[in-house]
Amino acid sequence: MNNTVWKTVAASLLLACGIGANAQVGKEYVIPMNESVRLSGRGAITKGVPLKNMSLIKKMPEIKCDTFTVYQSPKNFAAKLSLSNMIFTFTGVDRKLKRKYVVTDTNQNLDFTDDILIAFPMFDEELPREDKLEKSVGVQVPVDSVKREFLRMGIDAYGCVGGIDSEDELDLNFCYGAYWVGRYILDGTPIDVEGEVGDDFARRRMEDKSYFNFIYTNQDGEIVHKSARKGDTIQIADRLYQLAKVEQPDITLRSVGTLADSSVVGSVAPRMVVRRIADGGEVSLNERLKGKYVFIDFWGSWCVPCLSSLPKLKELYERIKGREDVTLVGLASEKQSTMERLKRTIAQEGVSWDNYWMDQKETPSPFSVPRKMGVNAYPTYIILDNTGRIVYRNHSSFKTEEAIDFFLKLISEK
Repeated sequence: MNNTVWKTVAASLLLACGIGANAQVGKEYVIPMNESVRLSGRGAITKGVPLKNMSLIKKMPEIKCDTFTVYQSPKNFAAKLSLSNMIFTFTGVDRKLKRKYVVTDTNQNLDFTDDILIAFPMFDEELPREDKLEKSVGVQVPVDSVKREFLRMGIDAYGCVGGIDSEDELDLNFCYGAYWVGRYILDGTPIDVEGEVGDDFARRRMEDKSYFNFIYTNQDGEIVHKSARKGDTIQIADRLYQLAKVEQPDITLRSVGTLADSSVVGSVAPRMVVRRIADGGEVSLNERLKGKYVFIDFWGSWCVPCLSSLPKLKELYERIKGREDVTLVGLASEKQSTMERLKRTIAQEGVSWDNYWMDQKETPSPFSVPRKMGVNAYPTYIILDNTGRIVYRNHSSFKTEEAIDFFLKLISEK
């Protein structure tokens, strides 16, 4: 396809999707990113591994402790570095003063006396998780002095991240999941950006294949997450942006244009093309739902809250299955590799209402059903009236009964 033809096709696609002619197409926005340590439970978190040969340590901290130990770098981290770059962390407990001491050999000279000593208070009563998180700390360890690269290591002294519980007063959890963060005001919309680094702790660089999570608050006050990597197009507020460049330490978004949001209450539902579960064939859902009141359940066989809401949806289906003007539809977000599990789930749970599936690999596209319908969490419930207009939307299994009550009231008035 030559450039002239491609430009004509692209322009037609943009106009078909409601792209405004006054959008600043092509404008670039450079977002500076900074390295951070993830202590939210999603990074690479592990318990400390006790050092067996204490004679390796030249000097211990000059503090009084009733008990102590030294932890070494986990194998999955140390394997990426030489033995000389092994990281050691001392922890000791003074029961009388109710303190837990932690020292990391950040300069890697096997001497704890020239490093910062951190004292964590020990409490008689269990602390709330958020209070524990606030007391977690991060330390910086040189990895390559020539390139001035550092590893930022999170230390959790209370067992509050990653679901790893402390069984002993000397236990420590370590977080090596460095990631990149940035903040920016994008055409008037404040956004937060998180860039995943993955498990290659020694490099910790953003790459073309790195995924980035863009977080903003929509007009309904809901927090929206959109993920993308280089080349992907995402919708933020009423605009489309392409993640055009990933150049350490910045990323660049390029404006594609404006897009009418057809996912909000009051809008007519956009065209939805989904797949049959039996053979993967495409189905135009709008034609099948025309003239009906519709309860749509966006779910997945991998989603535990979705599965827990199925009994309530079964009760709803039993109440409406005799009406031709009312229907319940399930739209499952799946990978090709999880389709057999989806089929088993439908059979085992006795799901007898219409269900279709959407390929997760297509989700990043602004033209996918989840993107067009503004689905960022599962389960999400969207209700359409008999004109195809969205009259209700909500997400979370805690809202299942609320959504069903709304739907039953809506159809009882007809």
